[in-house]
Amino acid sequence: ALFVLFLCWGPALPRASFGNTGIFLASGLTSFISLFVGATGPLVAAFIKQIHRDRLTTVATFATAMTLQHAPKALVFTVAGFVFPDWLPFILAMIASGFAGTWLGLHVLRSLSNRWFHQAFNLILTALAARLLWQAGQSAGWW
Repeated sequence: ALFVLFLCWGPALPRASFGNTGIFLASGLTSFISLFVGATGPLVAAFIKQIHRDRLTTVATFATAMTLQHAPKALVFTVAGFVFPDWLPFILAMIASGFAGTWLGLHVLRSLSNRWFHQAFNLILTALAARLLWQAGQSAGWW
């Protein structure tokens, strides 16, 4: 959560971070973390938002990264014995919801300027980071 806040409001990462090696390392690290922690989306989003200035490219890159990061889990769940047909109605409902959300999101995204999008994106990532900090505090018994 603190790293997400740093990526949103701190100085820009050095340009070398966005070369092939930097992107490979960030991808590998967040993919590994996603095996144990379910909140890698904000981390990946905060990294990707520094790479692109165009809102459509930012969202497309983030969507691709999330697909590549989560798709292998379907294979792992299959090998682990998850019975997909039993959950088919829910899977289809998720696909339909994803389609509707994508359609609506594209319409909203096209109506925004890049500047407004990035400000809103930072605020959303900040809210997600604050939620992660709150959950960590609760798990640690701080409140």
